[in-house]
Amino acid sequence: MFVSNTFKIDSRHVNTFVKSNNHRSVVGVYATLSIPYTDNNGKKHKWMVIPLLYNKEYHGEDLSVYNAKSSTDNNIYLTIVPDEYNKTVSISEALETEVAHRAPTSKDIITGIDSNTVGHPLVGSDGTIIQRGKAHRKCVRMISRLKKRQKRGVKEEKKNAKAENRKFDSRNVMTLADKLKLKKEQKHLKSIKSGECADFIKKSVTNNKTNHFVMENLNGRFGKSRAIDKDNKQNFNDLTQTEGISDYKNLMKSQCQKKGYSFSTVQPEYTSQRCPRCGCIHKSNRPNQSTFECTECGYKGVADCVASVNIGDRVGNNQLCVALLKRTLDGYEPKDGVDIDAVYDVLIKNRGSGKRRSNKKRVKNRSKNKGST
Repeated sequence: MFVSNTFKIDSRHVNTFVKSNNHRSVVGVYATLSIPYTDNNGKKHKWMVIPLLYNKEYHGEDLSVYNAKSSTDNNIYLTIVPDEYNKTVSISEALETEVAHRAPTSKDIITGIDSNTVGHPLVGSDGTIIQRGKAHRKCVRMISRLKKRQKRGVKEEKKNAKAENRKFDSRNVMTLADKLKLKKEQKHLKSIKSGECADFIKKSVTNNKTNHFVMENLNGRFGKSRAIDKDNKQNFNDLTQTEGISDYKNLMKSQCQKKGYSFSTVQPEYTSQRCPRCGCIHKSNRPNQSTFECTECGYKGVADCVASVNIGDRVGNNQLCVALLKRTLDGYEPKDGVDIDAVYDVLIKNRGSGKRRSNKKRVKNRSKNKGST
């Protein structure tokens, strides 16, 4: 009935959690609980010892923060997660944490963040950039291979089910080994992205004193595309799902809440096509994936940087913020019922006053860029 649940128990042991001395063992921590039981041999035990998984980077090196502080204050917290596929239940130690909400103000230092499938995963409007490392690329390549295998398995299973006049059986799509490997790689990729978000927040706060972060409200659903990524030889939409771009929003929000920073999300429409100087919106402003050049005022820039500026401007511009967003505990989020046409109308109504150039200069500069690329 639940994905995971953290519950509080009273421990009669002060040192409930103890590290395992066997470094080769999968078990990292043993939890001793005062639960009497009888084993298969009929022997009675006063204490139950539960093996737990332990991650030094996630849980920290000091286990004393999880143990009861004294015999009177003996509250400890455990998180239970049932796995319906493997028919197992995993238990891990947890801490009672409170989310530190921070309400936005008019004097906030705002940084817009553009998350990308190709190029740098995170690009900030303040100049903060997180590069995609070797471990990230390696993990994505492995997930891409397994996803392709899964896609072929779905087609074959549909074909076989139709020929044999039976229902589609998902167990025939992939082998158990491939399913477990895919799950492991996806978990590893999520931990890498969590580290990238932490690095971005640290750099942005240190260099620019940012206290309000803004991202696109991506939900994992993207339009159809026939473009193929050269590195992984995978459809662009499949690659976007493999990368899990929408996960960055959730990871960034969680870390901002824990560290006491404001976090907002905005509509993703027209963030990459709008000129931050004059407000012109057109597909021609993006001659290619990495370049931005306004067809009206001639403003040039890196496409990802321009998109991050537009993302931050949705909150920083009071007119756009009032028309498109609603207030939350941490920041702002898109209003309900605002479709793509309404977003376009608001952006055009509140566009800036950029200087127009003549058509001759515009055509001349566009021909130069075409020759250079």
